[in-house]
Amino acid sequence: MTSPLAAKARLAVLIVLIVIAQTGFGNDLRLWGVAPDLPVLVATAAGIVDGAQSGAWVGFFSGLALDCLSPASPLGLHAFTFCIVGFCVGALFESVLEDRKLTMALVGALATGATVLIYVGAGDLLGQAHLLSAGRSWLLRVVLVEAAWSFALCVPFEWAYRWVATSLRQRGKGSFAGGALPSRRPGVQ
Repeated sequence: MTSPLAAKARLAVLIVLIVIAQTGFGNDLRLWGVAPDLPVLVATAAGIVDGAQSGAWVGFFSGLALDCLSPASPLGLHAFTFCIVGFCVGALFESVLEDRKLTMALVGALATGATVLIYVGAGDLLGQAHLLSAGRSWLLRVVLVEAAWSFALCVPFEWAYRWVATSLRQRGKGSFAGGALPSRRPGVQ
């Protein structure tokens, strides 16, 4: 067993590595002109494994790290979007959904599609009109292709997050965020 601080440091390293992978080569992995959105998969995985509170925190920090490395977007837009999506995924898995691979993949795809729509909508409200300048067909293509990427990658990201966050649960902390709310999962506070 490792200390909670070491486990949180491992999670921070995972977030940084995923954001570096996204900005380094992830943007070059294009399918029909659309790259995967790797950092949102970390938030989704946190929501699936540890619930709404962890999904929100991990989403915020992974989005903030991406915002810092991508100067084209307003600071905090990814953080806001990923926080909302991580929370919603976690709330679904805490109350309604079960941890099945197909369910995780489908929810990951839907969450990523929702992330794109929330990001573009919030960006438009913040004066980023260029996000909608390519038209609705482009937006639909981005939503569908990013959802397909997430469908394929959600389960491996969930496994990676579960491996990194395991020591937090072993110490009785419950989740990345400390777990103020009880979880339906056995052994998670």
